[in-house]
Amino acid sequence: MLHTVSHEFNNALTVMSAGLFLLKETPLDDPAETRSGLFGTIESAQSQMNLYIKNLLNEGRMQEGKFKLEKKPLALRDLAQESARSVRELLKQKSIAFDLKMPDNPILVDADHEALALVVSNLLGNAIKYTPQNGKITVEVCPSGTPTSRVIFSVEDTGIGLSLEDQKKISRPPRPRIAPNYRAA
Repeated sequence: MLHTVSHEFNNALTVMSAGLFLLKETPLDDPAETRSGLFGTIESAQSQMNLYIKNLLNEGRMQEGKFKLEKKPLALRDLAQESARSVRELLKQKSIAFDLKMPDNPILVDADHEALALVVSNLLGNAIKYTPQNGKITVEVCPSGTPTSRVIFSVEDTGIGLSLEDQKKISRPPRPRIAPNYRAA
């Protein structure tokens, strides 16, 4: 874990350092969009570092049994759009096409905004990290059932994908349902 954290922090600091260096080297009379893009890159790296820190703190709270979810109605469409805005500069740096597929009407779920935003940002961060230059990432929120009883939130990319071994770690077969009055013979 220490290796992963130091690697992610180093990546963010490298991006911020490069952005600051380029800002210092860019003449003040250069087009505003050049400087604005560099500021956006630095802000994006800083946002990523903030998310890494929140993730570490939340993992510590979970291990201590002190992590609490504060569930409130949350529009998944808004969360997806917010997350997409936060990685806009990273997508631009790698020339990654981004598609956000949302239903016309907002879908409300009872969830902890910060915790779910952290999950989504981790998914997007990994998608960006493992998607090659000029790749594509698609985020989709799709209602399921009539009336809507489930929501499918997916992040798809043209990256390397997960090995079968890693897929087994995150995918569990559904548990069989046992009728309440069932008795084994």
